[in-house]
Amino acid sequence: MRERHSSGSALEKLINAPKWALLVCSGLLLVTAALVDRSMQDVSLGVIFVIPMLPAAIAMNRWQIISFAFVLAWLSSTSFRNLPTTDYVSRFALRLLANSTTGFLIVELMRNRRLILGHTSQLEEQVALREEAESHLRSLAESSPAAIVTVGEDASILSGNRALREMLGLGPGHKLEGLNIRDYLPVLADALRFAADSPAFRTAAQCQGRKVTGELFVAQIWFSTYQTPLGRRLAAIAVDISEEIREREEQNLRQLLANNRIVAGAVSHEIRNVCGAIGMVYSQLRTSPGWKDSEDFHALGNLVGALTQIASTELVAKAGNSKAQTDLSEVLSHFRIMIAPVWEEAGGDLAWDVPDHLPRVFGESFGILQALLNLHQNSLRATNNSPERHLRFALAVNHESVRIAVTDSGPGIPDTKNLFEPFRAGSEQSGLGLYVSRAILRSYGGDLRFEPVERGCRFVAELRIAKR
Repeated sequence: MRERHSSGSALEKLINAPKWALLVCSGLLLVTAALVDRSMQDVSLGVIFVIPMLPAAIAMNRWQIISFAFVLAWLSSTSFRNLPTTDYVSRFALRLLANSTTGFLIVELMRNRRLILGHTSQLEEQVALREEAESHLRSLAESSPAAIVTVGEDASILSGNRALREMLGLGPGHKLEGLNIRDYLPVLADALRFAADSPAFRTAAQCQGRKVTGELFVAQIWFSTYQTPLGRRLAAIAVDISEEIREREEQNLRQLLANNRIVAGAVSHEIRNVCGAIGMVYSQLRTSPGWKDSEDFHALGNLVGALTQIASTELVAKAGNSKAQTDLSEVLSHFRIMIAPVWEEAGGDLAWDVPDHLPRVFGESFGILQALLNLHQNSLRATNNSPERHLRFALAVNHESVRIAVTDSGPGIPDTKNLFEPFRAGSEQSGLGLYVSRAILRSYGGDLRFEPVERGCRFVAELRIAKR
């Protein structure tokens, strides 16, 4: 290896030498060849005149090579000038051809060598870039909080990152490669089987997974299949959303219980009104003759009293959630994502006048979102038959609260006297939407009110700013 490296270094030095140095070297070789040829009177050594062409060809172009080959052929023919003209010319031509061919061969070898060196340099550069890209991708995959996995055609795991090991509950000494993905994320193995006739299959899925300990979890997976010379492969990104689902279901349950209390309070309020009216009639009948000694009449009075007591139980939402805080920017972003496609499909115009940075407010995200969705549904129904369908959300922030104004281009509300009463007469739905929405916001220390405008309808939702 050292000898090869030394010869390669010498060749590099010769090739990269200056032109004048190559020509000087060729001249010295030419003088040496001439002296040797002259000293050997009885032997023809014309072949040694090819040697000066070797360094000279590196520094010359094609026409210069032909000219130099002519000179070498003339010098090497001095030993046979006494031959007949025909033999002299033929030998001169052969040596001219040999010298020229040698020079052109050197030129082609040098050109091919430059091409090879250029291709080698490009290849080395591409390999270095590929290694750098692979290093970046490997670092990205290892630092990713999402699990990344590639699966072979037989559903065996080919590679995976640290997050995948954590998701599957694998210890540091447990080998990941070679495990069957069907035992942990069966949907990926099923996708490989179903996509057998398809060159590329891309989709997302939410499925149940299993850790090595047998513990179940819920995963959100994005995966795709692709073809390689070694067969079909599948690449997937997975996230364990079990905790998110638990929190979401708990929040849904809390909101459902709060809404149930609000609705029950509304029903209780209406029953209490009816019981009050029945109690007045009962009081009037009690003073009438003939009813005083009736046991059935007294039993009816007891039933009315019991029903009144039940209806008097306070079931309205209390301000127990006022300590909860939420990111209003995130809530409004989710709200916009939900309503924008609906409003666009309905052919309406949605104006969004909301700052990018908003303070945190008291309340829970699901409750605030439900109140805003109720207002949006009312506006959507109100503008259903309007010639112009506009909805505008405008937000203003002061020192104590955040004010969200929802204005639509509907016909407006002619009678706002009992607007927030439960089971309001004339309502297209149950008549509980505005009542529940205001009760939710009031439970957070906020409020919901109606503001008259010249055209359309406007509701203002107010939320208290959470002081840090």
